[in-house]
Amino acid sequence: SKVAATEDPTADASIVNVTGSNSVNVFLGLGLPWTIAAIFWNTRTRDEDWVRRYQDVASRYEGSNCVFAVPASNLGFSIVCFCCASLGAISLLIARRRLVHGELGGPRSAKVATSVVLVCYWAGYVVTVSWRALRYEDASSSEELGVVVGIFLIEILLSTAPFYFYFRAARQEAAAQEVANGHDHDAASRTPDPPREHSDASTAAPPSDSAATVAANAE
Repeated sequence: SKVAATEDPTADASIVNVTGSNSVNVFLGLGLPWTIAAIFWNTRTRDEDWVRRYQDVASRYEGSNCVFAVPASNLGFSIVCFCCASLGAISLLIARRRLVHGELGGPRSAKVATSVVLVCYWAGYVVTVSWRALRYEDASSSEELGVVVGIFLIEILLSTAPFYFYFRAARQEAAAQEVANGHDHDAASRTPDPPREHSDASTAAPPSDSAATVAANAE
């Protein structure tokens, strides 16, 4: 990712590399253990403890063998929070490409603001999901609404800072381009005209031999 970010004209390759590596980590980190657990539990015979722990699953699946059951509980809430943070991050990248002309680099203020907001997205996601996991059964509806809306509003307010620096960088670039175009126009207007040909006698071309002979005979 570092080589792609420094060598390529855009950050597409580095972002795809980071996203792909994280996806592979998730697929292997969850898929492989879950596959092993599914094979393991499918070879076990049902007992009273398994049936008591997973009553709804046992009622839906017939047979004498167990199945690997993972209660969803907070999974849907976690996915929604992750999608919201992802949309915010993608919006920042799109704004950077259009206003700063690159996902990476640019003015220092824009870089720092983007980094801080992306870290806040991650922290907000971790805090929200952790709160949900700890208060899943005890939290009231008003508490859930207050926490979710509060964190969402904080993230929105923090996201305004990068956009401010993006627009300021775009205005500065436009002003610098306008000044450069004005200097080019002034330089073109001050260009001297090419020298003109003089027609006075001192610089006229000497007559040819035939013309000199005719002039001598006339005398």
